[in-house]
Amino acid sequence: MPPATRKKRAASPAEQPSPPPSKRSARKKGKAEPAAEQFNPEANGSSNQVQDAKATSQLHIPVDEECPLASYRVWINPDDGVIFDAALNQSNSSGNNNKFYRLQLLESPRGEYKTWTRWGRVGATGTGAVLGSGNLADAIKNFEKKFKEKSGLSWADRLADPKSGKYVFIERSYVSESEDESNDEEPHAKAGAPDRHSRSHSPPKCSLEPPVKSLMELIFNENYFDAVMVQLNYDSKKLPLGKLSKQTITRGFQALKNLSECISDPSRAGEIEGFSNLFFSLIPHDFGRNRPPVIRSTEVLKNEIEL
Repeated sequence: MPPATRKKRAASPAEQPSPPPSKRSARKKGKAEPAAEQFNPEANGSSNQVQDAKATSQLHIPVDEECPLASYRVWINPDDGVIFDAALNQSNSSGNNNKFYRLQLLESPRGEYKTWTRWGRVGATGTGAVLGSGNLADAIKNFEKKFKEKSGLSWADRLADPKSGKYVFIERSYVSESEDESNDEEPHAKAGAPDRHSRSHSPPKCSLEPPVKSLMELIFNENYFDAVMVQLNYDSKKLPLGKLSKQTITRGFQALKNLSECISDPSRAGEIEGFSNLFFSLIPHDFGRNRPPVIRSTEVLKNEIEL
């Protein structure tokens, strides 16, 4: 009985209803999604919004690696849970453009707010700048102004269809890999499964035939897959596919589907470059200083689908 009582006390604060947002605030931010009780990155179609403030402990939102503000953290709006972190990309074969624009609103432990930006060619460090006077209103203004300037969309409409000739917003996933792994391992631990890290536990002897064993070793060889991705000009360390949101990956697949239809239909040949540019904007590739290619063959298309 006592444990049950303690559990009930611990859960009670979460059951207390929070005051609903004012209608004026809802109109201003243009939010129509109902609040969710648990963190679900895809629940409202956006990984850039936290539905439950307590769920921020499940997130991993790293400050840009080139940012000099080491003590700062990415700001999450407490009113609506929106994460002020934006990765933008633009690939244009005709103009030899393959560039990124990074944008973050950062908060210091002392309550100062800055907007960090970094831009350059994909694969390069680029150039960075710190904007703002230190107050929150100014930081938000700078963030939203830069986002609109680069994407052609307001921050509230960031998930809308990309504007022609502008940067594409790449939505990211913020759930850390360690969180995923701990969630996957927890049921086994509760069931009394042996600790795979224990020295007293040795792996079972492989009973597979040598050819099958070699194939399995190849399949689970991370270095091999990294090498394959390098051949496809994709840098899995700088921007792992697992760090892209489901919506971004789905958009990338849709661009490839449209490309497949255009390649199969000669009357739509004029649309090929546009969809190819969109795909490389959504799923960044490092072409160095080379011109981004245009996906015109089913063979190249197949390679990108396999990626």
